[in-house]
Amino acid sequence: MTESYNENEDAELIEMLDDCSNEAPANFFEHHTTKESTTVRTMNFWLRSTIEQLREPISLEAESVAKWLIYKQSGPHRHQKFFAHFRQMSRLLKKYNDPGLVKKLNTVLRKMDNCGDHLYKLDASAIRYMGSAYVKRVFLLEKIRASCVKCSSAALGMLELAQWVNLCLVLVAICAQVHVEVVNQIVQMEKAYKTGAKLVRNVDKRFPESLDDLTVAKRLKRESGAFDDRKVDISAVGRLMKYSEVKMEQAQMENEMVMRRNEVLTEMLSSELSLDSAAPRPSQSHIPAPLDLSDLGISICREDLSFLNNSTQPDDMAEDLLMSPDLFSTKSDRKLKIVKKKKSFLASTMSLLDDAPTKKKKKVKK
Repeated sequence: MTESYNENEDAELIEMLDDCSNEAPANFFEHHTTKESTTVRTMNFWLRSTIEQLREPISLEAESVAKWLIYKQSGPHRHQKFFAHFRQMSRLLKKYNDPGLVKKLNTVLRKMDNCGDHLYKLDASAIRYMGSAYVKRVFLLEKIRASCVKCSSAALGMLELAQWVNLCLVLVAICAQVHVEVVNQIVQMEKAYKTGAKLVRNVDKRFPESLDDLTVAKRLKRESGAFDDRKVDISAVGRLMKYSEVKMEQAQMENEMVMRRNEVLTEMLSSELSLDSAAPRPSQSHIPAPLDLSDLGISICREDLSFLNNSTQPDDMAEDLLMSPDLFSTKSDRKLKIVKKKKSFLASTMSLLDDAPTKKKKKVKK
């Protein structure tokens, strides 16, 4: 959460603004006409620019939703801190959007336009009142921003506790929208104030040359600008608001189960790694080598090994396979066997006998 603005930094200016903006002057124009047409046109342009900016309030939709929520939820949540911040933000928003100042300045603008050929300048007290009431709105914007931050922070805390989820989501969305509107307001106010800064400074030098010179304006633009750089997407909040409480509870339970499962797996993996690192590793010489039948000079084809997978094979067939000449054949013989036709056991045995060299029998002398 950002630090709140310290009013002691602009205490002298705030005191002057309060004194000058408490009561509107009885007459906004001087009693005598003037020939300074440039000054009158400058005053007219400043008054018109100020009225145009005041006609753009902060999100009237958010204000109306805030009023409805306060009307419906004040009873059950009257002692909750997050709802107290929300009520404060709604009061400040209503004060900022009050059309009283616009109505007064509209009356002054109509009188200035209906003077005919005569030119009347604004009175010094009227200029001081208009400047004070306008600059005072900058400090009101800072209070609205601070209340938005406090309300959203408290509402997020309630979301972490899974209490009043739907209400807190709505409050966070409203605070985010109002916070963005505050940035637009301060930018538009700076443009409107520049048109009449010289007129106000000629009446009282305590007025700033620009709103950017105020400490409160710098802080407001810096804090709100950091908020805009994050490019917050509120669409996720809108999608969550469409779910019912049952679905929200189911999603929360699933999320907790996934988190718990990940924690258990992480603990098991860390414990296994710690045991493996603590146990002594055996040397290479003690590792037994796997038994390879090719090292024994025995070659068994895939077909002759099929009897190992069949537990119901008869004993005669097992004996025939064990007596097969292919049992102890070489690899070259196995390759030739794939090319040649398969022979029966009797034919293969006779061929082996035919291929064998004949030996002469020795005559045994009697």
